[in-house]
Amino acid sequence: IDAGIAPLTQMRAEASRLANLHVLRLLDEGRPLPVMGRSGVFFERCLSLVAARRPPPKRARRASKKPAPPPPPPKPPKCRDPLLADTFVRLYAPCRGPDYEPPAYAPSWNQTRKFFARDMVRDARTMVTTTLVRRLTKAARLRIAQLTPKATASDAAGGDAWGPSGLPWAALAKASHSVVDALIRGRAWDGAAAAAAPLAAWPGAAAGVAAWAEGLRSSFPACFPIKKVKARWVQYLPLLRRLCAEFEAHIAGCEAARVPCMRGVRRFSLLPLCDWTPAHIRIDGQQLLLLLGAAGLDALGLPPMPKSGKRGAPTAASSHEDAEEEEEEEEEDKPPPGWMVELSELAWRAVAGRRAAGRVPGEAAGSRFSRTIETDGVAVSVGLLRPCGRDDPGDEEEAEEEGPPADEDWDDRLARLTWEMDAEAARTARRLAALPPERQPECSVAIDPGNTMLATGVRDGDCRDAPAVVRVSSAEYRHRAGMDRAAQKRQRWAAAAGDLEARMTALPSAKAAAVEGLQAHLRAALPLARRLVAHFGARRQRELRFTGHVKKATALHELALRLAPKGQRTLVIYGGGSFSTSMRGCAPCAYRRLKAAVAALPHVVAVPEVAEPNTSCRCSCCRREMIHAKEVVWAERWRRDAQGQERFEAAERRRDIHAVKVCQHCSTTWNRDVNAAKNIRAIYEALARGEGRPQAFETRRRAAA
Repeated sequence: IDAGIAPLTQMRAEASRLANLHVLRLLDEGRPLPVMGRSGVFFERCLSLVAARRPPPKRARRASKKPAPPPPPPKPPKCRDPLLADTFVRLYAPCRGPDYEPPAYAPSWNQTRKFFARDMVRDARTMVTTTLVRRLTKAARLRIAQLTPKATASDAAGGDAWGPSGLPWAALAKASHSVVDALIRGRAWDGAAAAAAPLAAWPGAAAGVAAWAEGLRSSFPACFPIKKVKARWVQYLPLLRRLCAEFEAHIAGCEAARVPCMRGVRRFSLLPLCDWTPAHIRIDGQQLLLLLGAAGLDALGLPPMPKSGKRGAPTAASSHEDAEEEEEEEEEDKPPPGWMVELSELAWRAVAGRRAAGRVPGEAAGSRFSRTIETDGVAVSVGLLRPCGRDDPGDEEEAEEEGPPADEDWDDRLARLTWEMDAEAARTARRLAALPPERQPECSVAIDPGNTMLATGVRDGDCRDAPAVVRVSSAEYRHRAGMDRAAQKRQRWAAAAGDLEARMTALPSAKAAAVEGLQAHLRAALPLARRLVAHFGARRQRELRFTGHVKKATALHELALRLAPKGQRTLVIYGGGSFSTSMRGCAPCAYRRLKAAVAALPHVVAVPEVAEPNTSCRCSCCRREMIHAKEVVWAERWRRDAQGQERFEAAERRRDIHAVKVCQHCSTTWNRDVNAAKNIRAIYEALARGEGRPQAFETRRRAAA
């Protein structure tokens, strides 16, 4: 396994870059894109091409005074796609350099190469499906900000609420969503009519954004209206290439002018780029059985392996037997068809210590071993086949009977998402009410998720021996998981690797919108490929990743038990916050993983999700609007006056406290997250009673209707 990890990791990283280079070349030349089906034939060809080797020179039979002939030119790679082979020979191979040695792998890992290809197709489809609308919205926001005039001195009093243009961030987001909604549905967009409120003062900007939207629609007619992205994700690559070029031009202009880029505008690649960390090699059931047989199956308490079809040397008696009798005996010696599956399940039950249940702790009942494992030589990931279908067959009928209200305005995506969450929460409440008394929840916990504060839970009065409010922060999770200490170790190892860290920092970005930009990255990265694979694939690096994974899982389990302690059947009402897990200025958080850890606890009955509009800004007592608490700070800054002179100002000013809210009606001071958790509980209880969502927590569009 250790011998196969390094070349396969290098192959995967290079194949992802070759695939991006080939797609960029085809888009430049106006050629049709290759077929990227689920079988992964295109990516498998990329993996085969980057592993091609130069033929060895022929040895001279006798000594000669003549100079040695030059080495023979490399043979053209064998590939059924001539355009892909041409891209490799003309554009990719020259970036490797004369001393570059391609990765060589053993033929026994051909099955793993096919697994890599299928995983790359799945990752590419997922990336395009999940990021298309978001990147289109960022592009519309960028174009609106470029067309609107800059903020004046009087507008600057708005502070951080104002963007790079004279438009507030809220109005900028509303106008960009109007444009994207029109593009998604394929409707003609009138700038003055669709975004009259935010763009009324800038008719030129409205007309320019309308022209930009119509240009996209006319340039890519097959992409609009946007529908069935998961099935037809390849046809959206030209549109993403256009957006990537716009982002790259904006970033280059900001770097030249030494000004910050617009929030959320970053470079991206058309297809996923694999890094240089060790790849997990996937081993199928047949190889797994060979490994188990070599390790000794008797130690696991498993039945002996049946006889294989292979035989030793034939005896004198058997040499006179007919061929038909030999074939019949070979068929009898072959194991039965279900033997491999049964032995794999028995092996997993014995190793996991769950002989009776036959499943992994925390997994759904009925999960079966999928006959594959993934390993990087240290960590092992076991594949499971989870059961499909709903727990209650009556839920599907209820979902078909229910439907969105006829008078609902579905142009607002937040309103649509809120209605879907409310409908699912109401179905969960009806399913829990139909359970027998011994299975119904005994207490409930309402949780408000967040970024800095991962979860803020508020328990009801039925919870025994537990505090009413419990908080879980991202800093505590990072400390329990040992993430800071692991980062310090990686920094020490990188410093001991010589100039590798400096050369990695100086590498051009692989997220390029042009062939020349990606080639510049390849010329700098490919000579470092072996060093990068050796550095990130060292034994200590893999052990650190594995121990970090174990510590993260342990920390999440302990924090989940703090939110929902043992001893009582608990209903956990989770807030359906839609925020990024790595917001600007914040470390990546794990609120989704924490929610999954809470749902995996055996004593948690259900985890319904409730939408969060207005839960943080409405008082949980009187349901009136609240304001931020203020604090007095000493502000010192340089300001430029009307004459262009810079002068220093120092004065006291009042600043909002984000975590504290004050209700002016009932004079109650609330922690923002605690108040939101109480409101989330109130919304779920109203949905469980069949009263619908309270009016105070409706979205603005539904409240106006």
